[in-house]
Amino acid sequence: MQTIKGVKNVRKLFALSFACLSLVTITSFSPAAGQSAAQTASQTTSRLPAAPRLAAYPFAGQPNITMYDEQLGTSFTQNFTSLAYNITATAQTGTDDYGPAYLVNGLGNTGYWYQVGLSYDWDGSTATGFQLAYEVFNSSDHSVYPALGGGGMAPFSPVNAGDTILLSLTFANGNVVMQATDQTTGAQAQKTYSAMGATSFIGSPSAIANSNGFFTGLMTEWYHTVPYYGDQQKETYTTTSAGISSAWLWMDEFSVAPNGTIGGLFGKNSPAPISFSSNPTQLQSLTSNGATVAENATQFVSGTIALVSLTFSYSITGGGSAPAPVLTYVTSGVQKTATLTQSSQAIQVDNGSAWSTTSQLSSSAATERWQTNQATTGTASAPQTISLVYYHQYLVTFAFNITGGGTNYSAPSVNCQQFGSAATQAAGAPVWADAGPYSFPTLLTGSSDSERWDAPAATSGTISATGTITTEYYHQFLTIVNYAVIDGGTPGAPTFNATYFGTAFDRALTTQPQNLWVDSSASYSIDSLLPGSNATERWLPKAATTGTVNASGNISVSYFHQYYVTFSQNSADGGSISSKNDWYEAGTSIQANASANAGWQFENWSGSGTGSYSGTDSSGNVTIDSPVTETAVFYPGLTMTVSGKISVYYTYGTVTGAVPAGAPDTIYAPVGTSVQLTAKPKSFIYSFAGWTGAVTDNKSSIATVLDVPQNINADFAYNYRNIGLIAAGIIIVIAAAIILIIRRKKKPTSIVSG
Repeated sequence: MQTIKGVKNVRKLFALSFACLSLVTITSFSPAAGQSAAQTASQTTSRLPAAPRLAAYPFAGQPNITMYDEQLGTSFTQNFTSLAYNITATAQTGTDDYGPAYLVNGLGNTGYWYQVGLSYDWDGSTATGFQLAYEVFNSSDHSVYPALGGGGMAPFSPVNAGDTILLSLTFANGNVVMQATDQTTGAQAQKTYSAMGATSFIGSPSAIANSNGFFTGLMTEWYHTVPYYGDQQKETYTTTSAGISSAWLWMDEFSVAPNGTIGGLFGKNSPAPISFSSNPTQLQSLTSNGATVAENATQFVSGTIALVSLTFSYSITGGGSAPAPVLTYVTSGVQKTATLTQSSQAIQVDNGSAWSTTSQLSSSAATERWQTNQATTGTASAPQTISLVYYHQYLVTFAFNITGGGTNYSAPSVNCQQFGSAATQAAGAPVWADAGPYSFPTLLTGSSDSERWDAPAATSGTISATGTITTEYYHQFLTIVNYAVIDGGTPGAPTFNATYFGTAFDRALTTQPQNLWVDSSASYSIDSLLPGSNATERWLPKAATTGTVNASGNISVSYFHQYYVTFSQNSADGGSISSKNDWYEAGTSIQANASANAGWQFENWSGSGTGSYSGTDSSGNVTIDSPVTETAVFYPGLTMTVSGKISVYYTYGTVTGAVPAGAPDTIYAPVGTSVQLTAKPKSFIYSFAGWTGAVTDNKSSIATVLDVPQNINADFAYNYRNIGLIAAGIIIVIAAAIILIIRRKKKPTSIVSG
């Protein structure tokens, strides 16, 4: 048979071809030449008229050429106000380079029949690619659009193989709009023809088509240059609406001779409309002479349903208990499900059909799930092994708190696992993370050598439940601390007390600087006295030893070596001392000054300790080389007043003396000294009259205790007895003298001594 190429002027003969074909209704086919008896028997069941097709005979007028038209279709039983189906732009041609047309057909309720579709290399003359196909028949079975009759082709570009094409028939403004839209590229083509008063497309509940062969439904039509008993590549028509309730399935092939004679090759249809109400997703199929059609409520499939072996398995990472995933697939046109196992299982799937499985296992909840990030949908086009890994995940929020404030930090990014891979998540927002390890950074971004935001506790762990995982960061400053000892000594080291990660800590200082991190705004303190200090020796700082850490810096404390100097006096009444009891730095010099009160006499300073002063200088110099005690010694004075007629003698301890007569005399003795006083008259004519003043007594010998200054007077009196005796004696003497004189006067002068 001659191969058809480069057919021209085809459209001029479309009207003639359809006029011939519209007169023929095939109710039973005559056997074509070369057909077997078996083939003939199988073809007698077709009830579909020959006329319903887009371009019944695109090759009319070509000498000696008979074309063979295969139609795979479905006729709906219900009525529609619009028809819209998505198809895939499938590029396929036979060995003679002719391709098919994918058609949506609508029978208006006034008898006009409308077709719109996508054709591919329809006429075989050139590689025309994809075009808009359309045609309108009147109620008398005549092609009226395009105007010259026959099928119409219109440019439709760009359309690429594999694009999703929406084919639709709609009523608008008294017209029927025949439109195709490439939903991948956005290309669009449409034709409009009068609806002729129709408002709906009517179904065929009791027959595949009306008497003209018109129907509302879908059809894939393909011409060949030789009888064709094979199948086509699969083409799926998918509605954009709720779907159909029932439909007829059918297929046929017939020959069209150059003179318009039509002969049947085969035909088959479902014996009654197929209902989809009980199982809308169940594909019902029909097969004849190598051709296959299938349909459910939302899809019509024309062409081969080859099987592809897909091998599935799954595994769970991160533990937990969850039901196995469920696979949904299509085999032999029937949608089925299978529960996957963790071992490999091979499943036979229709070639080109879609499969899907659960991306999330069914026991997952709002805060815990078993999820895979692998593709869980696909199209079966070749054998494939699909091993799905489901990850046990929790919905967690990584959060952080700052203690101690500050502004120069950035929020932490937390390391965790997502679908088995390392992931970094900003703190603050809920995230799905694998059950497994996580870690916060120890230091926040913005930390430096002198200021930081540090986490004290463990910053890593294992995610094992939903919720909020919080890490506490402390704002800290680097504080450099040390101490120094001034003026020597061997004290112990001071202790630095502060707060670190919210907890009090202490550290023994050294004379060398130490770097310590201290919480911001925390109080600190250092020993105010060095260990080893006591009541008389200490090491005392002159600067503050407490404060608050608000910035990085140095804290250096100098301790001054000091001794306690005690100044005292033996009697509070004895005088005054200008030096005070106090702490003095080691190595310094001070003066011990003393001044006696009236009646007292400064005797001496009595000092103890290295550098102390002992001596009679009332302004003695003291060098502070140890604890020093200085005592000012004051003696109370005993002032004795004695007349010239009395002699007074005193004795205390080993000291003896006499008070000069006629003038006061003062002696000074230690407080508490007992002084023995003795008074003696200088002549027998005098007598001691008594003591007056601090002591009143008439004894010639007395004792007084010298606690305070004292004044004592020694008084005298005349000894009248002695004076009388003397006077009497004088008188006697005088009298005796007188008597003697008188006697001498009475003796003669001549008497001669013997």
